[in-house]
Amino acid sequence: MSFSSVKICDYEIVDHVVTQVKNVVGQKRRRKYYKKFRVSLSESQDNKCYWCYRDFGMYFKKDGFLKMLTMQIDHVKPYLMEGRNEDDNLVGACSRCNVYKSSSYFSNEDDMRQHLIDKWNSDIKKNKIEVIDETEQEE
Repeated sequence: MSFSSVKICDYEIVDHVVTQVKNVVGQKRRRKYYKKFRVSLSESQDNKCYWCYRDFGMYFKKDGFLKMLTMQIDHVKPYLMEGRNEDDNLVGACSRCNVYKSSSYFSNEDDMRQHLIDKWNSDIKKNKIEVIDETEQEE
């Protein structure tokens, strides 16, 4: 079976399915975060999430699976809202806070932090996630 394809504005059109081939012309590119930067950022935050203060590497259960809280690079002012890729706009966020935050933006960081902590607490209360106590991991 053969498919016809046409390339338009850096998108490949294949039988009405759009597949992005590369960034759209003129679109800003996200910065690559090298290991040295990630380690430096994690150490400057005492290996804790900038938003919820939970330790990177702690465990939680979601959908019956044990998951580790990992560090992700997060833009304080979201990239999609013209947030810069400069170091002063980047923080280490845990994987959950990064998902919760998405492209949300609050006028101050304290309101954002409280919003994310409330999201955590709501999911814990609704049994969507279960935080695993470190003493449970050692048993």
